[in-house]
Amino acid sequence: MSTAGLPASFAQDRLWFLDQMEPGTAAYNLVRAFRITGPLNVNALTSAIRAVIQRHESLRTIFESVDGEARQVALSGVDVQVPILNLTDLPESEREREALRIASEEGKKPFDLTRGPLLRTVLLQLSRGRYILVLAMHHIITDGWSISILFRELAHCYEDFASGREPELPELPLQYAEYAQWQREYITGEVLAKQVKYWKNKLAGAQTILDLPTDRPRPATHSWHGATEELIFEKQVLRRLRNLRRPRAALSSWYRWRLSKRCSGAIPARTAFWSAHLRRPAARSKSKTWSGSS
Repeated sequence: MSTAGLPASFAQDRLWFLDQMEPGTAAYNLVRAFRITGPLNVNALTSAIRAVIQRHESLRTIFESVDGEARQVALSGVDVQVPILNLTDLPESEREREALRIASEEGKKPFDLTRGPLLRTVLLQLSRGRYILVLAMHHIITDGWSISILFRELAHCYEDFASGREPELPELPLQYAEYAQWQREYITGEVLAKQVKYWKNKLAGAQTILDLPTDRPRPATHSWHGATEELIFEKQVLRRLRNLRRPRAALSSWYRWRLSKRCSGAIPARTAFWSAHLRRPAARSKSKTWSGSS
């Protein structure tokens, strides 16, 4: 039913470790809702979803513990259903709100990393010719980059199935498990020692807890409750940021400046930005889905 277990990537290892520390958490679920307008062939959509999952091993991967270490196992096949929830019985003014509520609830349902698939789909019908496709996945099998690729391929496969054709996509140079194996072999010995030395020097003296002045006391245990704050930049500021050679470094400097203003410069702060870190050309190809970022 499954292929032999292979080492997890470093990114997958981190997420697996966090899941072992707090089983049943949905904190690392990624949920996307996509609007569909016009006539919809549900059978073609279901076939397209299954085709993309079959194409990418990472989307049908589960994780086992072998001697205390994570091993990824790609299942030979998974049966993914696309349940349809009809919201047309609700008043039209309430359908959108209910659809967002359902999407949010899907994101709160935990995944069991030892059982697949680590993704769920649900199709919400708002009216004739108006749908929302909700896709929930665990971060250990996907990331933001991957999701954009997934839906591009999903649209391609749907168009072919709806037209009575078998989808044709370029062959994948390698699967994610092969990339993880290469990563494990590459980041070892001298390369690993150099990385460890760099980060030890970079993070020397860094605080383990950033004691910011807040309007509420820090809880004894984290709750995953949080909020977001939106910042609106003027067009000319955004344009200048995008033209910089290192926009992330500029944003990091701006963030540290804002933090120092709030804290009167008394708290040294480290800032970080994510990076896909895909060094192999094949790993950056637009024809694959990668999980996680390292």
